[in-house]
Amino acid sequence: MASRPAALTVISNSILPRNVLATLDCIPRELYGKMTDGMEWLRWLAEHRLVRNGNVCGNCRLPTSLTHRAESPDGFTWKWRPCNTRVSVRTGSFFANCGISTQNIVMMIYYWMHEVKAKHVKRFEEIDGWDTIVKYNNYFCFDCRNWLTNQNDELGGFDANGQPTYVEVDKTYYFRQKYHRSRRRRGTWVVGLVE
Repeated sequence: MASRPAALTVISNSILPRNVLATLDCIPRELYGKMTDGMEWLRWLAEHRLVRNGNVCGNCRLPTSLTHRAESPDGFTWKWRPCNTRVSVRTGSFFANCGISTQNIVMMIYYWMHEVKAKHVKRFEEIDGWDTIVKYNNYFCFDCRNWLTNQNDELGGFDANGQPTYVEVDKTYYFRQKYHRSRRRRGTWVVGLVE
């Protein structure tokens, strides 16, 4: 009598290093190819560090098993039988509080990065309401702004040879006129720095 195979405690054994992820580029055709199979898509997310590759039980601190669950939005959950605890594969990730599929979110990020118009995203991804697209686009902007704010890159100083490096700073004021006439509307200051 054949026994059941052991449940997975990790999604993938080949997580991409961060320096590879920084130079990675993909096209929608590749992504759509991965999205057809639930486990292959989950493996792609884990390899690209978008979801946790493994999970431990919050009570007993032992590794949980990846189990198939049809009710889950992603088709899988982390489960630990002795404690009877179940955790979403999205827990602790960018997708944690998202109400739509990870496939839709990844494609919306891709389109947002490539400045595809919202009406096309709505049609391509078959998203019902405009409010969903606007909400996620604002969320992407907010997350990028937070990341940029938390970067501690120092400009200027001295190079490896002890020579000073120069930083060029410039500012500009963007404004618009309603219908290209009458008085100016309130604008925005933009500051740029180049080392």
